[in-house]
Amino acid sequence: MPCTSEVKVCDAGHVEAGKSQLATAAEEAVQAAERGDLTAAVEAFERAIELDGANSALHYMLAQCATDLGKDDRALEAARAAVEMAPDDAEYHLTLGRVLYNCKELEEAVCSFKRANELDPTSVPAEKDLAQTLEMLDELLYDKREVITTHGSLRIRQTAQEDAGPSTSIWEAGAVLAYYIVTREAESGHGTLPNGVSIRGKSVLELGGGTGVVGLTAAAYGAHVCITDKEDAAVSLALRNIEGNLETLKPLEGSARAKHLDWFSPSEDIFLQPWDAVIGSDLVYNVGQINRLRTVIKALFLPAHPSRVLLLAHKSRHDVVDTSMMQMFEEEGLTVNEIPMAEHHPAFCSPSVHIYTICKAKK
Repeated sequence: MPCTSEVKVCDAGHVEAGKSQLATAAEEAVQAAERGDLTAAVEAFERAIELDGANSALHYMLAQCATDLGKDDRALEAARAAVEMAPDDAEYHLTLGRVLYNCKELEEAVCSFKRANELDPTSVPAEKDLAQTLEMLDELLYDKREVITTHGSLRIRQTAQEDAGPSTSIWEAGAVLAYYIVTREAESGHGTLPNGVSIRGKSVLELGGGTGVVGLTAAAYGAHVCITDKEDAAVSLALRNIEGNLETLKPLEGSARAKHLDWFSPSEDIFLQPWDAVIGSDLVYNVGQINRLRTVIKALFLPAHPSRVLLLAHKSRHDVVDTSMMQMFEEEGLTVNEIPMAEHHPAFCSPSVHIYTICKAKK
């Protein structure tokens, strides 16, 4: 696609000209474009536009010639002018999209290609250029990481932008927990859950799911996972990652969905559902988050769910945070068991990342 704009010229007579000077300039511009002398064509179109600045066709053709000369700024100005004068012309929107693409204004280019397609649904160039722009935009906005499962690779997008929030990146604890699931589920006679129970067929709630890397790994091994996060950007990203990995979930008939969940206002409905397990990674990394997690813990471990288990990967950063979290679990009547490092994935483990199984203490 569109580094070149495939100049389409109009008949000189098609360009309305009220004066002989305008007609001459327009004719010279068209002839120069036809013989490939784009510099002369641009100069002639500029003269014609000075005489008739409201002629959308002149701006449209100038945009194409300026694009092929690498004069992106002038091409963009002319293409915008053409679209503003004739907003229902599909060719004008297509040209504007191509100029925007060359200027690396990809999000706006997508809008132009979509509009061109709406105005002319039969436009193959608009559809093709749209697909290519979306692909490039995806590459620029997201880094992709792979989780290798027994049944194929999960491709997980994470934001590549420096100002992106923490929920849209894959963190160490998430990778460690994802590969712990891979290790346990891939071994015959073992499973992710306590007592070697497999996660396959289980209903699983993921807290603070972010990109969905842990939840999707569980789904790849047959779990039915609801990935939750309080950040809308994270939920949108998780949905994209779900959509992009559906084939990897098919062999063991796993499934995944994503939805918003604010811990400060926990939805009663989501906690009342009969989850077999809850998973989470890096749920707290400062003391101020402990009470927020306590709110969720209270809702998760109601008397109606005595056998519910939380599988938690926690990165140890500050002793005070670790101590406060463990104290909170104890105050809520929970038993915490650490999974030995020897059971972690050998290539995806860290001495600072601990995996715990947490359940209601037996009386």
